[in-house]
Amino acid sequence: SAPSTGRVYHLSPMGVMTEVVGQIKYANGVNFDPASRTLYVSEHLARRVLALTVDTRQRVTARKVLIDFAQQDATRQFTFPLAGPDGIALRPGLLAVAEYGEGRVHLFDREGRHRNTLKVSMPFVDTVIWDDSGNLYAGGAFQNTRPPFEGAVVRIPQSEWEKRP
Repeated sequence: SAPSTGRVYHLSPMGVMTEVVGQIKYANGVNFDPASRTLYVSEHLARRVLALTVDTRQRVTARKVLIDFAQQDATRQFTFPLAGPDGIALRPGLLAVAEYGEGRVHLFDREGRHRNTLKVSMPFVDTVIWDDSGNLYAGGAFQNTRPPFEGAVVRIPQSEWEKRP
């Protein structure tokens, strides 16, 4: 029931901060593809990922819901009440999206079609990244209520994330 007050800002090399987009229900994971000028933003509490086309002045020229977790078979069901998309990693043709609260990393193509779901040991996975060798890394916490919030980082080799469910 939180209001849509989330925002994404751009910080220029000269130190000028400009709001790129607002009215987001808990802006969380953010990644930018300079080739397509697409800014991907996870709107955590709305359980969706936005794809925003941004011009050279950091103005949004097109906005769409790329992935709606409520509409995807792999993401529709969840048990943690505040589960939602978090960190986003980009690879040519693919997005990896951490699902905080459910211990899952989802792979989607750039059109938003689900490709695979990977279960990880940390329920509160919030970070994903690919290395140059094709390994996917995911990091997160085992619990989110008591410090020190112990967690892990796991490596998922390409041979594993490429497998279709």
